[in-house]
Amino acid sequence: MTRCVLALVVAALGVLGPGPASGQTIDPAFQRDIEHMLELTGAQRLGEQLAGAFVLQVGQSMRQANPNLPPRAVEIMSEVVRGLFTKEFGTLRPRLVAAYAKVLTPDEVKQLTAFYESPLGRRLIEVSPALAQAGVEAGQAWVKELSPRLEAELRQRLKAEGIIP
Repeated sequence: MTRCVLALVVAALGVLGPGPASGQTIDPAFQRDIEHMLELTGAQRLGEQLAGAFVLQVGQSMRQANPNLPPRAVEIMSEVVRGLFTKEFGTLRPRLVAAYAKVLTPDEVKQLTAFYESPLGRRLIEVSPALAQAGVEAGQAWVKELSPRLEAELRQRLKAEGIIP
């Protein structure tokens, strides 16, 4: 069971991908601007929210895989993941800076920073978690509505291809 949990954690962390490309250099002023934007937008808080979602998902998977799992095992997993993610967030920061530097120009970062410092930008940052939650809920409801059709169409295609009887 421990190996299963560790495998889930490692697999989930794998979606973060590799670190910054080797040899990638970022102008120090550009780096500072990106870091400032990350501060403004609450990147660490968002990271902690993502860790929380990850913990819930892994906890559900653990319970499904082993219904007799003591609740304390899930609590311990939650404490360890949250603690490590929070403690090590600083090691993710250079990766985020590199990712932003690949996608955005210095001028775009300055413009975005100006926006996030405006009243509307601060409001967007404030309501983003609620918007994200509403989006997740809308998506889940949509998938639930589509699931019977999806299953029927998938079954029909698999039968037509001779994959299932």
